[in-house]
Amino acid sequence: MPPVPICTRAELQRRRSVTKWIDELRDEVVLLWLDGAPVAYSSVCPHFGGPLEANFRDRTLTCPWHGWRFDLADGRCLTHSMKCTVRRYQVIDRAGELCVAVENEGSPPTEDVSSVEASDATHPHET
Repeated sequence: MPPVPICTRAELQRRRSVTKWIDELRDEVVLLWLDGAPVAYSSVCPHFGGPLEANFRDRTLTCPWHGWRFDLADGRCLTHSMKCTVRRYQVIDRAGELCVAVENEGSPPTEDVSSVEASDATHPHET
């Protein structure tokens, strides 16, 4: 399956983030400009399906429903000790048109976290 176009490189650099529903992935993808390069994640929280919002100041994706936060660099959860990540997608730059690959279907969350209580999600991630 061919990569799905999201936006131009210039548009992403100007806006810093672009969100688009991708039928082939059955997912809404957020494309972000981070450290001089595009990165793409699911915009849906793996905990309970809430909307993830980019916060460039603290470099996270945050779910307003239960406060779960994910690192923009690698997608790992910062607010819960379970090993879960937000789904990440490969970005392909086709002469300035940024596309998301659909073959790999993204990196899945590493654990099922849908049954975790909201109060459990507010504890800092321990390393």
